[in-house]
Amino acid sequence: LVGAYLASTRSPTLVIPKHLLTPGVLYAFVLRATKTLAQSEDSDPPVPYDLTNEAEVQVAVIGSPIHVTIQGGSRQVASTDRVALEALAVDPDMLTSCDGVVMPFSYAWTVAYLSQDSRHGADATVLNVSAAAALFALPSATNNFGRSVSLPAGSLPIGHYRVAVRVARSLSRAPMGGEYGEAHAEVVISIKPPFVR
Repeated sequence: LVGAYLASTRSPTLVIPKHLLTPGVLYAFVLRATKTLAQSEDSDPPVPYDLTNEAEVQVAVIGSPIHVTIQGGSRQVASTDRVALEALAVDPDMLTSCDGVVMPFSYAWTVAYLSQDSRHGADATVLNVSAAAALFALPSATNNFGRSVSLPAGSLPIGHYRVAVRVARSLSRAPMGGEYGEAHAEVVISIKPPFVR
């Protein structure tokens, strides 16, 4: 809301539509109640007068959690095939900046090696040049602005890998600034010898 939001109503209930209030902002709501009475003791004819009182309450608006999944889930991939990953993030609040532009998501991908015979105990993974270039590529239209990753065929040796993505939405262009919410998702990608067709 910009400035004061004023409402005059005979109802004791005020309903504000969803998505109108900004997450991270503290709002003050003031209720002014007025009742008109007719003074009959000292005046003839009676002169109406008003009784007025006010109450105030503060409401802190918090954001709804962001949800993210990696499409396709955990899977097996032949070492001769590329590994295509895409994150699907949803913001129930549909957060926008001051000028009404939908705030973009930022994506951060990581890959950790799991031993060939176990899917637990992830270790830091030293990626080869082609895999690292794909994983840490700058957001652009080519990778759906960070939402997609395509690891070239052969860039991950045979074994199991935990692939994770962290999704965040920034309020840098909103009045309060700062970060607004984040979510994580991960899958296990098993790189296998070429499949026999």
